[in-house]
Amino acid sequence: MEKKECLFTIWRKRKAEKDMTRNEKKRFDIIEAARVTFLEKGFDPTSMDEIAKRACVSKRTVYSNFGSKEELFSGLMNQMCKGKREVIDFDLDPDKPIKECLIEMGDRFLIMIFDPDGMALFRMLIGNANNFSEIGKLFYEQGPKDFTDEIARYLDVCADKGLIKIQDSFISAQCLLASMMGAQQIRCLVSNEPGPDEETRSKMVRIAVDQFLNGVQIQPARK
Repeated sequence: MEKKECLFTIWRKRKAEKDMTRNEKKRFDIIEAARVTFLEKGFDPTSMDEIAKRACVSKRTVYSNFGSKEELFSGLMNQMCKGKREVIDFDLDPDKPIKECLIEMGDRFLIMIFDPDGMALFRMLIGNANNFSEIGKLFYEQGPKDFTDEIARYLDVCADKGLIKIQDSFISAQCLLASMMGAQQIRCLVSNEPGPDEETRSKMVRIAVDQFLNGVQIQPARK
């Protein structure tokens, strides 16, 4: 089976189609080289020399863009977040049916979550959490929290329009996204197994959206 390109690589190719300065291209090349090398060797065995060689730049150029290997890894994670969002861009239009919007968002969200390279780098970040605490905080702020904030703002608009009733939009957004991922994300993170196929992801999203909008509807106890 042909390996699918990761979302970051797709984004990188799209960026390459646009006009970039020489320095921007070098920075992208360094980040791409870091991504490939980190995935091949892991964080600790990877050297800045290897990344410079793979990016076809000098070691001095690498350090002029990123002061350390940790800073480069942080830059990679942040660019991954940005690139994924641009690739899976969706429109949360409060004038469209809310169920339709949430399903579209969920389908694209799970593509982003189960991107193989993204999962591998996320696993690396977790494995080095003691050393990467600041990187982890920055990743959370610019990745998961930023995304959840966007969903929360959409839910607030829907609530203002009288379409739904919620107590806390951010917690509600967290609950919705968590229910879409289920335990599948944890399974992939701890086992290195591939993510669910498209049919399974679609089912996960639709069940999560239905339960979010309608609840589980507790029934009277059977006698």
